[in-house]
Order: sequence, then C-alpha cells, then structure tokens
Amino acid sequence: MVQVRQGLTVPMRLMYALIFINMAIVIVIWIMMKKTFRSARIPIFHLGWWAFCFPMISFGSAALNYYKYTRFLSCKIVALIIVSISDFLYVMVACLTLYHLARRNLFISSRYKLPV
Repeated sequence: MVQVRQGLTVPMRLMYALIFINMAIVIVIWIMMKKTFRSARIPIFHLGWWAFCFPMISFGSAALNYYKYTRFLSCKIVALIIVSISDFLYVMVACLTLYHLARRNLFISSRYKLPV
C-alpha cells in the first residue's frame, strides 16, 4: 500500500487546486445557464447519457482512492459529493433507460411520438 510520508508535493498541490478551480468554474457556468435559460424544456433522453455516467463514476472512485491515501477532510467531502452525484445520475439514467425500453422507443429519439 502506498503511503504519503511528507505530504503532497508542489505539483500535486497545484493539480489538487486546479480540480477545485475547475469545479468552481463548472458550478458558476451551470448557475449562469440556469438563469439565462429558465424556460428551457426538459432535455430529450438518448443513450449517449451513459457516456457521461461512466466517467463520472470512475472519477468518484478515483477521488475515494485519493482520500484513502491523503486523509484530507476536503478530499473526503469532495469524494462524497462526487460519488453521491454519480450514483444519482446512474440511477436516473438507468430508470430513464428502462422507461424508454418499456415504451419501445429506446433507440429512437424521445421527441418523436410513435404508436405502440
């Protein structure tokens, strides 16, 4: 098992700071988009959403492993937030996939109404 003996090196601290800066930028952009597009319709479901879920789950497990080696409280909080969001997205996309599978329009965009 790898252990961090002298703390984080300077490049690793910079990389860790960039992760937080990136997350802050994403949150600010998301808030700006929500304020700009208040009357936007619900996004159309398609199977490409799975391509977003799997990297998010991998990022969550990597964050948990990172916390296991560093034991910083901020790492634990970020890891738990990322894992919670990725679990929610996984369940949501799985439910939507099963819903569209039951309606028999899984491989057809949900904007088209097909007689079943």
